[in-house]
Amino acid sequence: MTTARVWSVALAGALLLASLGGIAGGDEKPEPPKGEGKVIVLDDFEAYPVTDKWDGGGQWQITTQPGCDFTASIAKSEGREGKMLVLKNVRTSEERVCKWATVNRELTQTTGAAVFTLSLWYRVPSAQAADVGRVDMNLLEKGGPSMVFLVLDPYNVGFVYEDSKDGGNKWANHPAKPAAWHKVEMDVDQGQQKFRVRVDDQVVKGAWGEWAPFRYNKQFSPAKPKILSFHAAHNWPSSARWIDDVTLTLPEKKP
Repeated sequence: MTTARVWSVALAGALLLASLGGIAGGDEKPEPPKGEGKVIVLDDFEAYPVTDKWDGGGQWQITTQPGCDFTASIAKSEGREGKMLVLKNVRTSEERVCKWATVNRELTQTTGAAVFTLSLWYRVPSAQAADVGRVDMNLLEKGGPSMVFLVLDPYNVGFVYEDSKDGGNKWANHPAKPAAWHKVEMDVDQGQQKFRVRVDDQVVKGAWGEWAPFRYNKQFSPAKPKILSFHAAHNWPSSARWIDDVTLTLPEKKP
């Protein structure tokens, strides 16, 4: 679909391309497609009727545990043309009943792809709105653990760099402008067991540099398809997120 992109205000200063000297794995720099190659539109949400309670349309699997107050809906887009997916989570006190709710899509096209880019557009409410919580964007391996997750909240796009031996996490964050659309891209290189995140064309870097390893002590295989998952939990603050144009980019195969 043709979209009218609404960009956030860019951070001041030039974008620095970091080397991998501070990351385990040596001097080799993985080179996923960076948005170039064969682009597969996984969902632009145009095919679904507007509804307050969406069932996934046969492509997405929605799991809501008893006691959760979570809904997925299809609505007319705000600030963009066409339709969008809306995820709403209301905080509850049902700790022993409601644990989480998810919206999942299996990425069958990633099977056999060592490198790929997963991207989407998301919009958060204004910082003054009541819904100021978060939704996580997880990337998992089918039948296996989570590779990485991004935190989408009104102020930042953040991600876990690593689960260390002592159970601690290291984070990287990129400011997000409230009440605006942001493009989020995740470049994945399974050969190097690393990934990087870009928000509005800027690389989100931590002290380790541009590329980060997958979660601690986990290995992932191109032979297994991946799963994109949006995740909300009962004890987080209430949240509302607007998602659009979920795409997958694979490198063009050389003849």
